[in-house]
Amino acid sequence: MSEIRNRAWLKQPLLDVLERHRTALVLVELNYMPHPADVAADLDVVTTDFAYARLIGDRKAVEAKTKTFDRIVLDRGASLRRWADLLQAMKERVSEIYVFANNHYAGHAPATVEELEGLTGP
Repeated sequence: MSEIRNRAWLKQPLLDVLERHRTALVLVELNYMPHPADVAADLDVVTTDFAYARLIGDRKAVEAKTKTFDRIVLDRGASLRRWADLLQAMKERVSEIYVFANNHYAGHAPATVEELEGLTGP
């Protein structure tokens, strides 16, 4: 897997290398990176037979609201709907989709996963 945290690297030559080596592009949501749905609108982000998503979010925004990480403190519903659409579209092209959610995404990772699962199905 290859997690890119520099938007300038999200170009076709990188995806070609990842595909040639059967390496997944990690789809990551960070406050300073484009949403993976935006990347997928311009590029084919499927580079191997599985997908890996990381919902990381904005540490400062969440920690400004809580330090306990026991509940959702940021409404990320619109972004999660975009994730759900993207992951649904990828289901036909990959054998497995792995999703990691950080507490800094919305305040409580388990609730984030439940919300995304409700939008995509198990």
